Amino acid sequence: MFAMEKLKEFLSRSGAIELCVLAAYPSRDETLSVGFEAYDRANKQALTVIARVDPATLGFEVIAEIEGFSLAYATDGDWHGIVQRDGIAEVHGTTVSRTPIKLDEEGVPYVGGGRGRLFSITRDARSTLVCGTKPVRNYVIDGFVGRVIDAKLEFVLETSRTGIATTLKQNEGDIDSVIVLQSGNLVAGGSAVLGEQAPYRQSLFRGREGSFELVPLDFGGEICSLCEGRDGSLLVGCRKGAGVLDADGSTTALSGVDSGEYVRSVVEFGGDSYWLIESFESITVAKRSANRLAKLARAKLQSVTYRQTDFQAPKCFMAGDDKRLVVSNRERLHLFDGARWTQLALQRDAKKPVKRLPAGMK
Repeated sequence: MFAMEKLKEFLSRSGAIELCVLAAYPSRDETLSVGFEAYDRANKQALTVIARVDPATLGFEVIAEIEGFSLAYATDGDWHGIVQRDGIAEVHGTTVSRTPIKLDEEGVPYVGGGRGRLFSITRDARSTLVCGTKPVRNYVIDGFVGRVIDAKLEFVLETSRTGIATTLKQNEGDIDSVIVLQSGNLVAGGSAVLGEQAPYRQSLFRGREGSFELVPLDFGGEICSLCEGRDGSLLVGCRKGAGVLDADGSTTALSGVDSGEYVRSVVEFGGDSYWLIESFESITVAKRSANRLAKLARAKLQSVTYRQTDFQAPKCFMAGDDKRLVVSNRERLHLFDGARWTQLALQRDAKKPVKRLPAGMK
């Protein structure tokens, strides 16, 4: 473990220090693995921290401190991955490694030969995977999935190289989410416009390196989140829509997501699926009931400062295991055990970085 000296120094600074959770995951030992960012607004500096938090005792233990702005966090056992503005950071036990990404003159990530973006990170049995966008040529955007190999990014899926025609003159769109199925296959989704009759900005790919298929859906817009169900189905969260792709290829659209809403996360918990829906002012956790999403609890969406040119602020996120759900909402964590909601929050106190608040989800 690390001594949290950098975090102590950050929290002791004068002026506004903003704390924002990238994601939080339940662990088998009843603790939470939390990735968050401390942002010094005056100096435009950031520190990313991975910590273990005990919801019962409010215990706080730093796993790693990594300088720089970050967007996404994922974990699997003793592996932790962070998508940063200028690279990909990984923690294996107590070892921190980085895959640097060049920034252009305006501070925008330089991916695959031009201005691009990274969105999310995960890991399979072979290596770490990230997804995002990169340019192909002037004004043509390419969605991609890449592997981190020997501190370099090797592309395994590029939407411009699938051989699938686009209805636009330009292959515009992102790959926002990638997951690894139990079979080892990858599923990636975003807003790339592909297919001769593509009705909206949406793309879902399934397969392995060198062999991806475009899977048509009949619900929602751009794909924001993916989850493999226990029955082998694929749960898909979209902008203004949600649905299920069954193992036999049939689809089921789920009502309950309005125009202007985004399904940021999907999790199975307690035999049911739960869907985190974000709107302009609030976040809502919904539970599937037949072919609709029944809204279970709601909280105010905590605002996040947009910190750097062309670099997105972290979005709300939900993860879960067999015992609870954890929703990340800026500096706050909403926990659900199947019966009641509780709430924790990060604070500017190096001696007591976590505090308990009244339940924020209602």
